[in-house]
Amino acid sequence: MPSKIVQSSAIEFYDEQIKQKKSEKEEQVRAQDKFALTLLLFYQYIEPIWDEKTYNFMLTRLQKVGQDLQLTGRMRVAREGVNCTLTGSHESIVEYCRTLKRLRPTEFSETEFKLTSDLPQAQKFPNLKVFKVVELVHYGLEGSKAPPIAKFSGTHLEPQDYHKKLGESNTVIIDVRNHYEAAIGRFVPPKEGEGVKQGQPPPKWLDPKMRKSTEFPAWLDRPDIKEEMKGKQVLMYCTGGIRCERASALLKYKMETDPEIKDLGIQGVYQLQGGIDKYFKQFPDGGYWKGKNYVFDKRFAHAPPKIDGELHGKVDDSSSNNVEIMGQCEACQKPWDMYRGKRR
Repeated sequence: MPSKIVQSSAIEFYDEQIKQKKSEKEEQVRAQDKFALTLLLFYQYIEPIWDEKTYNFMLTRLQKVGQDLQLTGRMRVAREGVNCTLTGSHESIVEYCRTLKRLRPTEFSETEFKLTSDLPQAQKFPNLKVFKVVELVHYGLEGSKAPPIAKFSGTHLEPQDYHKKLGESNTVIIDVRNHYEAAIGRFVPPKEGEGVKQGQPPPKWLDPKMRKSTEFPAWLDRPDIKEEMKGKQVLMYCTGGIRCERASALLKYKMETDPEIKDLGIQGVYQLQGGIDKYFKQFPDGGYWKGKNYVFDKRFAHAPPKIDGELHGKVDDSSSNNVEIMGQCEACQKPWDMYRGKRR
């Protein structure tokens, strides 16, 4: 098994009665493997980018491997790398990870594969789609316009270390997701008196209010945003980590090449390794997170595992965070955090 696999179970916080499925009906459900689905999330940037011959080979090969293993979901394949959200049996998902490492051992040796098991079959993608794309995340920074990630990407912090940074003063936290995602769930850093030293400016969360990632470079150049970052350490986060790669690299590139950004005296650029998905695995009670995490798979949106357990009556722990609806309906302003399809 690859050393970079990070695993969790979707039913880890079910109570024992549900986990063991004591009733006859539940035993029948288990026999039918209703909860036998595993979800795989991963990305890998490639530098230098693949030449056309290698790219076409990888496009064909990745699709065939996925089909042979009966995987479903989405593969975005570019000359600059791969970004996948796949569903299948646990054995097939693990074998897919192994195959990638055998296929391109140097390029995928450090890839972090994040697995969530014991999902219901209803959350399985209906088919496998392979998309030929120019950018893994469309920032409008393709080719020579893209700052090299190996040279400029932010410091990757594991969830425990990122959690500590979230509570530090003189910090800005940039949500690199789209606004509709941030509207239903986000990090809520502590305020003064909640762990932040008295008299020190508490950490501040910033939402670029993007509809799409191509709006991020212009947002980063706004005078008010530059003022927000002045003399601060900058933290970035997204769902799985991939959007932070280009975003943090762009900021660090500007810190070296743009006199205005350089003069801000930014005290470091950091990003959450593995994104919110990995943070939830380390902090099942949510940590500094409030609300739900919007995801691009058949779960649509989910709370941290322990809180998700409360939503389904799986645990009873009064010390855990209360379920909180962060979003609201755009029409009637009532609390709302459910998106379906294109309705977001």
